Amino acid sequence: MTGRLFLSTMSELNLPHFFILGAPKCGTTSLAAYLADHPKVYFSQPKEPNYFNMDFSESHRKFHSLDSYANACFPAASKDLLRGEATVWHLVSDVAIEEILKAVPQARCIVMLRDPKELIPSLHATLLRALTEDVHDAHQAFLLQDQRRQGKHIPATSRNLHQLLYTEVASLGKQMQRLQSLVPENRIHCIWFDDFKASPKAAYESTCGFLGIQPEAIETFSNHNPRKVIHAKWLAWVIGRLSQSKWIRKTKQSLGFTMGKGPLSTLSQLNSKEVASEGISLNFQADIKEALSEDVALLASLTGRNLDHWL
Repeated sequence: MTGRLFLSTMSELNLPHFFILGAPKCGTTSLAAYLADHPKVYFSQPKEPNYFNMDFSESHRKFHSLDSYANACFPAASKDLLRGEATVWHLVSDVAIEEILKAVPQARCIVMLRDPKELIPSLHATLLRALTEDVHDAHQAFLLQDQRRQGKHIPATSRNLHQLLYTEVASLGKQMQRLQSLVPENRIHCIWFDDFKASPKAAYESTCGFLGIQPEAIETFSNHNPRKVIHAKWLAWVIGRLSQSKWIRKTKQSLGFTMGKGPLSTLSQLNSKEVASEGISLNFQADIKEALSEDVALLASLTGRNLDHWL
């Protein structure tokens, strides 16, 4: 299907044609940035509107009606372009995919998948930097999941319990099974993090093919969301609150700032530093394996990919 035919299937209301559904910490930010630079693509501002994951808290979701979502994220300027967004919590949400299909029955779905032994500690580091997590040891945070389901040890700054349930976020087999039950195979595109890391160019080109557009030449495929730690927690909190402001988002759009650009993004970068990923303990690996080995086997059977090296 060509991009033009794809566009012709949409209603007058500007809604996305494709969704990067997740999972978090699997390269979604980088892929979104590569696609956002394509002249035939209009990528949502913000990248993660968090509209369709309606089982998440009201404070987590940036929009609460379809009209406000469409008008803010995909203005009239996007009418003749291929529109996309990347809310990485759609995959773990119990309702997001169904809600997406109600609004966009022919939606194309991009899924990015990663070894849970890498995904979970990487997610923990991101939540820690975002002040959503307050337990600094990733293994300890993982072990607190049952208590957090009971409402205990939840950080005061956390806006959503879903994010702190690491096993559920990393249950990619269960999530893929639900997606495949709702969306035809020809409208699902899977990208494996190992492949994406080894050759982001190949992953980008295959995604363009899936979307029916010719890939653009990209000189450097940069990592747009490396692992970082913050310098000042108070400043990170202020940036986070300002980033949620509708007025800030509208001003950013009117000034022509693209995804990941602008004063707040620059300030956030200055308030953090990139750090190398650290390996996890054998005990932590064993706990992840116990929790997710069956789910990994399910994902392998659903996708036909050998995942023995994951766990």
